[in-house]
Amino acid sequence: MKVFPFEHKNRFENLEVALEHFKPQCAAFSPEQEEIPRSYFQELLEDENGALVQKGRSTRVKVWWKVSAF
Repeated sequence: MKVFPFEHKNRFENLEVALEHFKPQCAAFSPEQEEIPRSYFQELLEDENGALVQKGRSTRVKVWWKVSAF
């Protein structure tokens, strides 16, 4: 077993594209509901070479075993 950090980036052309990507996860379907993730992502997303980037980190575990016979 191996435990290791995993870093990833989601890149978006603009805030509207990011909102379309995340709206289902946020259950934001009305204009009123959409204001909460809009405000959040305006602060979270970073400008990187003209794109908006959401950086993420997690811990991953890789598990493997030997198979002796089938």
